[in-house]
Amino acid sequence: MKTTLQKVRDGIAAVLQGRTVEEIEDAQRQEAVCAAVGRFLESNPDWKPSAKPAPVRDSKQKTARIKKSLGAGAGGFQAHEIDPEMLRLAREKCRQVVASDPERYSHIIESTPIKGTND
Repeated sequence: MKTTLQKVRDGIAAVLQGRTVEEIEDAQRQEAVCAAVGRFLESNPDWKPSAKPAPVRDSKQKTARIKKSLGAGAGGFQAHEIDPEMLRLAREKCRQVVASDPERYSHIIESTPIKGTND
């Protein structure tokens, strides 16, 4: 976290160099990475990069991996269809439950029929 003084100093340095603060920060990050790689190579002179390239995944492999991560039965979008008769029966049963114990359920679901519906 930079203090206001550090931000002002960075802004002045950026203006003097004719670059933005972000460009200077990117350059500093790149220099830090290059220095770290250089130190690693100096301390490990016998290190050689792997001759084996990274495996290339084709689209079938990617698709299989994604399906596996989503879980079994993961498919396309399926719209939910509501059966009007089942909805009517569920509302009727709900009203019966609320009417049987209004003290318990009346604050959640009104026990009287909803006005303006044709249930």
